[in-house]
Amino acid sequence: MIYGGWISDRSSLFSKIDLLIVPSQWPEPFGRVSVEAIRSGLPVIVSGSGGLTETVDKLFVIEKYDCIDEWVNKVEWAFNNTDILENTWSKSLEVSEQFVTEQHEKSLLEIFHS
Repeated sequence: MIYGGWISDRSSLFSKIDLLIVPSQWPEPFGRVSVEAIRSGLPVIVSGSGGLTETVDKLFVIEKYDCIDEWVNKVEWAFNNTDILENTWSKSLEVSEQFVTEQHEKSLLEIFHS
């Protein structure tokens, strides 16, 4: 596990890792980094805070962000259940389609022109 701090070139990072963990304590309004990771082919485990939960399958949400055992168990589970991991990643990828920039622009234009 590596803590990298702020990283501007996320695609380069995503190509080097197997799983992204987003343990946010603050209820972020939207989990952009999780969408970017999913779209790059990574499974993502997130805390149950804010908009992060809208971007992944509920199987990959840790409700108590400060429960280290829950994080460890979920990471171990993910690496021991790659078949389920791949299936739920596919579902997360479908969900992430609605958050692609082009889709956002299209939705905003539809609202604007209605």
